[in-house]
Amino acid sequence: MSILPLAIIAALAMGLRLNQYGLTPDRLWGLVCVIFAVGYGLVYFVAVVRKRQDWAPLIRRGNIRLAFATMAAALLLATPLLGFNAISARDQVARLKSGKVTVDKFDWAALAFDFGEPGRRALAELGRSGNSAIAQRAVEVAKAGGRYDVADLVRTRLNVETLDSKLRVLPVPVALPDGLRSAVSGYEGCGGTTLCVVLYRAGSNEAWVLQRGCFAVPAAAEPSKRDEREAMVVAAGDYIGCSPQRYALADGKWSQPSQMSWKPADAAVEPSRKAALNAGRVEVRTVPRRQLFIGDEPVGDPFE
Repeated sequence: MSILPLAIIAALAMGLRLNQYGLTPDRLWGLVCVIFAVGYGLVYFVAVVRKRQDWAPLIRRGNIRLAFATMAAALLLATPLLGFNAISARDQVARLKSGKVTVDKFDWAALAFDFGEPGRRALAELGRSGNSAIAQRAVEVAKAGGRYDVADLVRTRLNVETLDSKLRVLPVPVALPDGLRSAVSGYEGCGGTTLCVVLYRAGSNEAWVLQRGCFAVPAAAEPSKRDEREAMVVAAGDYIGCSPQRYALADGKWSQPSQMSWKPADAAVEPSRKAALNAGRVEVRTVPRRQLFIGDEPVGDPFE
């Protein structure tokens, strides 16, 4: 008697899930299991209600019929007539086009890598969509080499969109070129911190990013609530001190020519350095240096 109530609860939960997030191959397989669970629950419930004393023959006949139904369903699902990948791709694309799910909330990774060939065809179709936001995102995702690349793409785009809320440009506030905005939105730049400073002059072909550890944060700017991961990033930034990252424009593309090493800050000069940075007194200077060379190659850090 308990099979039917539990199966109904599972059916209701599955219905809510499908309404919220749409169809996927895994959910369709789950739906098939729920349908048969409800069927078996009905057989047992009806048998007990109709014949309380002699219910076993009814259950036996019902089990045999459901066994044949299960075999027929398994045979049908093994053929291309009901392709769960194709059904799921059509349903997800319809949800996107209807506006039920936004471009940013849409599961692009699933469409590109979980739905097989039907998903890839749907992604190519979306790349030709009349909606520019959908078409642009579909083209970007189609170039991704794996689902983790898609996650990085979504994370970078989110960082670009929220960049202005945590960015300060020195020595004069100017708008950053789009290519530079995308470049500094990575984890090595402004993507992995709550606040950052970019040293950039309009028209320049290089820029420097200073993360939170390089400057004191006013109390008003300190977020009241942070998740655990962000708190760890902030703590790491404070611990390692100031490590500027350089970005350069080459062949029309902004990138980091080389990664700067992370070095702890000198406690003796840290307060004055942070005060100077907060006051906007930041510049790039050309300075002579002494360093060990073997042949024509420098070895180690400058020592003077």
